[in-house]
Amino acid sequence: MHTATSHMPEPLKVWDKLTLVVGEGNESGVYMARIEDIINGGIIITEPEFIRGKSLLRENLDIIVQVTRPDAVYQFSTRVRRLKSGRRGAVVLTPPRRYRRVQRRMFVRIEVCHRVEYAVVPSEFTWEEWERRLRWYESRTFDLSAGGVLVQMEPGSLSIADVVVLRMRWLEKAGLPAALLATCRRVSRRDDTPVAGLQFILADELEDYLPGTSGLLIPTTLRAFTVHAQNDLSRYVFNEQIELRRKGLL
Repeated sequence: MHTATSHMPEPLKVWDKLTLVVGEGNESGVYMARIEDIINGGIIITEPEFIRGKSLLRENLDIIVQVTRPDAVYQFSTRVRRLKSGRRGAVVLTPPRRYRRVQRRMFVRIEVCHRVEYAVVPSEFTWEEWERRLRWYESRTFDLSAGGVLVQMEPGSLSIADVVVLRMRWLEKAGLPAALLATCRRVSRRDDTPVAGLQFILADELEDYLPGTSGLLIPTTLRAFTVHAQNDLSRYVFNEQIELRRKGLL
């Protein structure tokens, strides 16, 4: 359910990542872009990158834009325009008039129980021999989506906003990255078992969560979770959901 609101906890700012949704339903197209500048006439964005779908992005088209904040995903309606002078080729969106808060969970989630290993990344961590130097906890998953995973937590091992490395080797069978970086969004209990909700960090978000660390210093294996890899994971979860329903487990 969408809840109307006139503001977000944090205003739009330069380099915010935006999801552009063109059209509705199965025919909708999805693009990614970042805010390049904010002017009186609207929002200048980087050249949109096509992610999936069938509807194409065109000038003077009304679209939906989504932006993620710590508490939720917010969206607003806008119209696509191109600047005729000044910034050659730049795309400008008309200013938002009203935001809507949408559910934080944007991906299909399924219950899975698989082995997982996690380790908290200390502040100012240097990545030489990182697998040997990190303290690893063996655990299991409760559920999985393309956006994150719920894991059993060793008591006291995780706090909100911690950055962690996850090793989920069973994803390799699906051609997906088996080692990912994530951030801890919540800690709670499930049937008296400590659990942690971990949100996967996309490759182009790494420096946002690891300030002061050049993205190139982070091991290549941990920089493989791109938007395209997330789409592949989304398809994997969707196919697993279909299989579970076929077996009568959902």
